[in-house]
This record gives sequence, structure tokens and C-alpha cells, in this order.
Amino acid sequence: MRRSVLAAATIALLPLLGACGGGDGGPDGTSASASGGSDGADASDTADTDDGADEVLDTCAVISVEEVGTILGGTFTSELGPFDACEFDQEDPRATSFSLDAQPESELGGGFDVYRSGSKSALTDAQQVDVPGIGDKAFITTGTFGDGTNIQLQAATLVDGQVLTVSLTQASDIAQDVLVDQATQLLTLIAAKV
Repeated sequence: MRRSVLAAATIALLPLLGACGGGDGGPDGTSASASGGSDGADASDTADTDDGADEVLDTCAVISVEEVGTILGGTFTSELGPFDACEFDQEDPRATSFSLDAQPESELGGGFDVYRSGSKSALTDAQQVDVPGIGDKAFITTGTFGDGTNIQLQAATLVDGQVLTVSLTQASDIAQDVLVDQATQLLTLIAAKV
């Protein structure tokens, strides 16, 4: 269920984003527990371009399951998901799962402000707040999908021309303030990798 909700959120945002993707690289199907092991990718891996101006953070390569396990308090696996977002899941389908992504702002139709607006319109009863101190224009949007009752979350910031995103999905009545705290920590983590 969490994958279908995450996929629905991604699909709902596509028309508003104008472009998808976060990089060309990244391991496919990597996994490890929060207590050990990772894919061994170098934290300096980024998608290459001709002039180097549009290098995009490879989130699966630079964010480890150990790091996210420390923040969310669980054992995670990671894999490259649709549209090059890095998906992090737990064994329990009710537990929090999330995706991290990076993409050039220049590839978004309308840029960051349109992405922000689209994040709010994708959620029912959406509440959006600014998050100062993490990149430029950081925000967190919370709400539900359709008739759902569990709070879901979209967060993003702009760092060096890259839109960095966090999408949290859960099905176990985790409180909104807990999700916001988790997303703030994840957004801080991904922004520090740029």
C-alpha cells in the first residue's frame, strides 16, 4: 500500500513538475540494514554533464540506510525507484517509507515555485510551512491522499540549482509533528550532501 500511495503522489505531481529524474547513476536494488552494510558507493558520485554545471546529486549513492535508520529508528532497504528517486522501505508495510530525489531546477517547468505549489495541490487538506536554514526556500507540506486518514508529507529545498525532495509515506497514524521532525532531519541530511 505504501508503494501505491508513493506512486500516486509521484504521478499526481508529474504534470506540475515538467520534468522528472534525479540523475543517471545509482545502484539498482541496493539494500542493507541500519545495523550494517551498504552498497559501497562513493559519496562523490553524481550524474556527469558536458560542462559540469548541472551535476545532480545521486541520492541512492550518497545517503546510506544507516543514516536514515538513525533518523527514523528502523531497519531500511533502499532501491532506485521510478523517475530515479531513491526509495527507502522497512519490512513492516505500515512503517514509514520515503523517497529522496534531486533534480536540476532548470528541468522543472516553472521552477521551484511551481514544484512548491504542486506539492500543496497533491495533498488533501494540505498545510505548508517554510523551513528556514536548510538550503533556499525549504518547505514542508503535510496532508492526506484522497480519503486517507494517515498524514503524508512532501518536503523540498533548493541547493546550488538542485531541487532536493523528501516524500514520506506512512500507514500507522504517526503524528504530524513527528513526521515533520523526521522530514526536517532528512532534508538537512540530503542538503548537506550537495
